[in-house]
Amino acid sequence: MNSKILRVLLVFLLIFAIVGCTSDKQGPQETYKNIDDTVTHGQNYDGSFSREGIQEVTFENGVFYQIFVYNFRDSTGDGVGDLGGIIESLDYIESLGVNGIWLTPITHGASYHKYDVVDYYAVDPEFGTMEDFETLISEAHKRGIKVIIDLVINHTSDRHPWFKAAASDPNSKFRDYYIWAAHDEPRPGSGWRHLSGTTWFYLAHFWERMPDLNFDNPAVREEVKRIAKFWLDKGVDGFRLDAAKHLYSDPAKNHQFWNEFYQYLRTLKEDVYLVGEIWDSPEVIAPYFANGLNANFNFQIGGRVASSINSGVDNLGKELDRIYKLYREHNPDFIDAPFLSNHDTRRIMSEFDYDFEKMKMAANVLLSLPGDPYIFAGEEIGMISNDNHMDIREPFKWYKDTGPGQTTWRPNAFNSTEKWSPSVEEQDKDPNSLLNHFRKMVNLRNSHYPLRYGNDFQLVENNNLTVLSFIREYQGERVLVVHNFYSQPQTITVTVEGTFTNFKGTKSGANFTQRGNEITITIPPLSSMFIY
Repeated sequence: MNSKILRVLLVFLLIFAIVGCTSDKQGPQETYKNIDDTVTHGQNYDGSFSREGIQEVTFENGVFYQIFVYNFRDSTGDGVGDLGGIIESLDYIESLGVNGIWLTPITHGASYHKYDVVDYYAVDPEFGTMEDFETLISEAHKRGIKVIIDLVINHTSDRHPWFKAAASDPNSKFRDYYIWAAHDEPRPGSGWRHLSGTTWFYLAHFWERMPDLNFDNPAVREEVKRIAKFWLDKGVDGFRLDAAKHLYSDPAKNHQFWNEFYQYLRTLKEDVYLVGEIWDSPEVIAPYFANGLNANFNFQIGGRVASSINSGVDNLGKELDRIYKLYREHNPDFIDAPFLSNHDTRRIMSEFDYDFEKMKMAANVLLSLPGDPYIFAGEEIGMISNDNHMDIREPFKWYKDTGPGQTTWRPNAFNSTEKWSPSVEEQDKDPNSLLNHFRKMVNLRNSHYPLRYGNDFQLVENNNLTVLSFIREYQGERVLVVHNFYSQPQTITVTVEGTFTNFKGTKSGANFTQRGNEITITIPPLSSMFIY
């Protein structure tokens, strides 16, 4: 009899405890939900990634995947990446959950990188044919993936027919397509190159083999519009604008041209997307948001994310808050384009000394930020490099050793060593791999509208130097984002309006409680929480 009474009392105590944990609209206590359990795993690139419940992709809500075409995937066996290889990889790309692809130049170029254009109206023969390109666009669009291409109009190759004509004949109509100075004329700024066998100099900001176009010439501006129209007619969704700040030395002229260019393109495609490469301070970048460029790359992010993770101190939050306020002053609808690394910068994994946990943390931060985050192909598997451009662009690692589609355009000096050899093959089926972490984080972002849409960013004070916390809000729905950069667990208390009832975390041991507007959060080391 006494044992029965004891069992009844225990049942009542258990019920009371459960009710106590859920009363007063408190957040869950000891109800951790690991991202492994709450976010769909990326599939074995079999095309089964689910977009159910996700609204149509726009350029205000995308995650982009940057492909350096030459190093990505080879469909012909010549060791060079090509369009056919990208077509073969679309199921893999879709499995990442990304909404868009940025292709580095696919037009006919003189060098492997193709940033020195020889023909703006042709696909480079190393990459395939125009039919291949049209197939790629069609197949990507079937998967709900938009495609933008590099538009390199600041300069051409010195092998371009325009420059050949201009260099050989001062009276050619193409002479004024470029910028010239006689030996006795002023040559303001840097980048002037001597034309061999003559007394003339031409402007080539980046390299003597890439002469700058003269945008003071109306014929050049009209030609550039024709080039853009040609590729829009082929089905591209927009352009990454290489060297966007270098068309003119006067920023006001740059602003005027890009605004004119954008307004023209909108007559062809109303939702055309332009993202500018303006490798400069936020103060220089900001006016471009009000002058034709939907989006601009944020060159502050990668370095600050790396320094925060390596130092264990938040070096990011206040700077992001400042930058976003600055951008919003110029255009309330600005689209930031954050990235960790790209084809011109040292791969971000190299900053973390082969530490996958740090790289996962970097992915957490990137994919929680406003705008259109960009993932550089190879980042999702942890490829490394030094600062040399060719090393940054080492062959993408599909296999531990080799296999169909593997590019071999140069030896993998950094990513095929006894110490370090990351690959899709090894990580694809490992639920704890970096690759699958990227998939889960993209899926998490896609599943929560405040993370996916808009540019809202509300920094939340937490009195802890190691933790970054902010609110993302969209149409009344809010997510409190918390990143712990330190190697030890942290407990913080923040004051925010609204009721939060659930969360997702990237490591076990996370929890939060809420009483009124006060939320107390315990977050594991090098991890993130998304409270909603």
